[in-house]
Amino acid sequence: MITSTDYNMYQAEFVNIVANDIVDGKSTLTIDTAFKHKHYAGVETHGDDTLTIRAEVCLMSRNIVYRGDPGTSAKN
Repeated sequence: MITSTDYNMYQAEFVNIVANDIVDGKSTLTIDTAFKHKHYAGVETHGDDTLTIRAEVCLMSRNIVYRGDPGTSAKN
């Protein structure tokens, strides 16, 4: 899944990764369908602040649970 970079949260999209090519330490993913929406990525400067903006990418085929020390972690 790739999250929306627009104000419209419904522009998040689900795709399948069909290939992962690594060249010079950089990974290029090939997906099974084209995105329906634009997903912005860039660096913006506002005064003294520099912001790096990217969509979040989620791996939906795994269920990962993080557990802390039972003695110090809150119980659900």
